[in-house]
Amino acid sequence: MIYMGIDPGLHGALALIDSDGNLIDIWDTPLIGKEYDLREMACLIRDHLPNGCAIEEQHAMPKQGVTSTFQTGFGFGLWMGFLTAYWVKHEKVRAQDWKKALGIPAGSDKSASVAAAQRLFPGGDFTGPRGGIKDGRADAALIAEYRRRAG
Repeated sequence: MIYMGIDPGLHGALALIDSDGNLIDIWDTPLIGKEYDLREMACLIRDHLPNGCAIEEQHAMPKQGVTSTFQTGFGFGLWMGFLTAYWVKHEKVRAQDWKKALGIPAGSDKSASVAAAQRLFPGGDFTGPRGGIKDGRADAALIAEYRRRAG
């Protein structure tokens, strides 16, 4: 069985793991410049139809800008549309729920998710194109693991 996890933000990612919890692959959210690449997003879903998928639910946050909130919600809607169009069984999951299930302390910063992903998937690439930590990749892998554990 194959499980998919999606962090739907512009700096998010999509990850696949198998039923044994091995990371199969991970992709950054496809972009053209600073816009979502709809064709590539659809191809990722179509070409890797999972048995189950979890996508991080999005909502407005205090002190988050209007543009940022719109972009994140827009990406979430796009991924939901592609999952639905390809008949992928999926669930929305709140960040605090998947983090709690995987033992990541409430209120911890992004480095806690990266550390958990590195521990669970030691061969995974959680760096960005210019080096440095890419928490969207870590989150996507952990969301896939959350989905796998949920059965």
